[in-house]
Amino acid sequence: MKRVAALIIGVSLIVMTIGTPSNVSAQPSATVSVSLVAGWNNVAYLGATAPVTQVLAQLGASYRFVWEFDAQRQAFRAYNPSLPLVSDLVNLTGQRAFWIYMLRPGTLTFTSQPATAPITLYPGLNNIAYVGQEAPLSEVLSGLAGRVQGVWRWDPATQRWQGAIPGVPLASEFNTMSPGRAYSVQIVGAGTFQLRGPEVARPSMTAPGAGCYAFQTRQPELGELRTAFNRAGFGMLVTEPSLALPRLETQLDGNGNTVAAYVPPTLLKAIAWTESSWRHAAYEVQRGASGRTLSSSSCAYGIMQVLTDMQVTGQPTPRQEMIGGDFRSNIAAGARLLVEKWNLAPSPLPVVRARSPVVLEDWYYAVWAYHCYGERCGELGLHDNPDDPALPWPRPAYNSPEQLSSGGRFSRADYPYQELVYGLIQYPPRADGTPIWQPLPVVLPPPGSVTHPSPHDFDRPRMTLDPTLSGDP
Repeated sequence: MKRVAALIIGVSLIVMTIGTPSNVSAQPSATVSVSLVAGWNNVAYLGATAPVTQVLAQLGASYRFVWEFDAQRQAFRAYNPSLPLVSDLVNLTGQRAFWIYMLRPGTLTFTSQPATAPITLYPGLNNIAYVGQEAPLSEVLSGLAGRVQGVWRWDPATQRWQGAIPGVPLASEFNTMSPGRAYSVQIVGAGTFQLRGPEVARPSMTAPGAGCYAFQTRQPELGELRTAFNRAGFGMLVTEPSLALPRLETQLDGNGNTVAAYVPPTLLKAIAWTESSWRHAAYEVQRGASGRTLSSSSCAYGIMQVLTDMQVTGQPTPRQEMIGGDFRSNIAAGARLLVEKWNLAPSPLPVVRARSPVVLEDWYYAVWAYHCYGERCGELGLHDNPDDPALPWPRPAYNSPEQLSSGGRFSRADYPYQELVYGLIQYPPRADGTPIWQPLPVVLPPPGSVTHPSPHDFDRPRMTLDPTLSGDP
């Protein structure tokens, strides 16, 4: 790690590029504004390929040097506005990154072009801009187990590097890769590697190559989302009748005894994080900015990745427009779908006894069905049954310190969907070192309780309640 750091410091910089997951459909562009500090800045450029002078004309005489790192050649190209004829960096390439030394603070604005290709990593130093789903660093790089010597990101405010080693959280200054940030990755060994951000496997319901509708939306802030999830759990987020929460069945045989609509808000938060890392717009769209709505290859949309009734023919219906374009309506639609899955028990879904919606553990089969449930899911290669022999056992809780320090031995693919969600409830993701929501000590069913291949009813292993109130911030 020290050797690589010396290589970077010796040339005073390092670069990142940006790309989106391959399952996100190409859709209209958005305006991106990047705040630049005096000193070195590492900019993920998502605009169209264009001459350096054209892209940076808006900055006038505010900058001195521009650098771009070519990972394939393991060499920098440079542009000096004072010596343009001897500069070998002519164009800034879309979905790549560059360094710029600013003489004074400024703002760079460009129109982003949706990234579609995975990032190619080469032996040696790679400067990438990550736009995949937010996930532990060891999980994003799990396909490179044993080949990663170190990962760094540049902090422009302090003008210093922050370093990390995948699978060694105590020796790292960060442990999560976030979309829209730049990272330097040093790998060893022969051969290139196609890096794709981890994403939830979701069955495709559309014909190969079919396009998704180009909804436009705003990327919500974390505080807005916390408030929205809290209200959605109590059915208080939107007034649209078609997005209202149904009453919940609580009788074990499904014959009556319904109660008022309620979904534990922390459960909604964890599902949304699993689905989209709390992004309603595409990963390249900054929080507070506007751009294309996040969509999957099966045309599931937004923060909750809503697929049901979202097949657009011609123009979207008013309801589809709400779900695709408004994050609050999307969250409400996701909550409604989850309640509908709950009400499918006792057939075709089994029941977690005693079937109380205030108990987080009792939502186990509904969470499973939110992703995919039934024989068709097995045919698609999904492994959501916890007793499936294709999954490793024993396995630590997802996102737990044990999983994060496993050196890539346990990745997202080693967990059924519902264990991703319940793992996040117990071990929430962090923003600036602070958990995004209050951790809750949920307990998963013991091995053999569900049974494979045909799941059965089982008694809840514990009764964990969500203390969140609808008015909580």
